[in-house]
Amino acid sequence: MVWLVVMQIVSTIIECAGLVRKTDREKDLEILLLRRQLDILARARDKPLRVSRAEKLVVSLNRL
Repeated sequence: MVWLVVMQIVSTIIECAGLVRKTDREKDLEILLLRRQLDILARARDKPLRVSRAEKLVVSLNRL
């Protein structure tokens, strides 16, 4: 469990470093595509997605 959290935090830091190089237009397009993917996945599963504690931690760290 701890290893998973550490790996997610490290990968998030690496992704954030890559965001600096992207333009606002590229970021907006990526957000739209990810939202579309989530919609498709939610419909395919016929139930809401369950988020793990580790994923919740990473999301909360991204908001800082």
